[in-house]
Amino acid sequence: MNRLRAGLHLCTGICLLTLSLCIFTGCIPNNFTREEKNAFLREAKRISSEYLTDTYKGSVIKDIEPITTVVDAEYALTEYAEGRFVWQKQSYDFVVNTRTGEIYTSVHVNEIKERLEDVLAENL
Repeated sequence: MNRLRAGLHLCTGICLLTLSLCIFTGCIPNNFTREEKNAFLREAKRISSEYLTDTYKGSVIKDIEPITTVVDAEYALTEYAEGRFVWQKQSYDFVVNTRTGEIYTSVHVNEIKERLEDVLAENL
């Protein structure tokens, strides 16, 4: 009887350890196929390239990845992708909304930060 109980405890322990490892290592399945992801990224890159080449002449997209969310315990694609591009030997971040075509870049972040610091310094 003790052997059976020890075997049951061992089996339960192994199951709990496996489940814990899956939870803590982020074993969450994708709710999209590789083809859907690639099609999404092609569209995001197309939109981004059009905007970036028109706005920042000579810019080059270095990488782009989808922004995902967890829905019903699975990763799902959103309408957003994020990436990096190089312009005038500087690396910048961008986010693209593939539904609306809006692009947000980090090109002017330092300018905005400096302006906010000036405004705060004047008001304090």
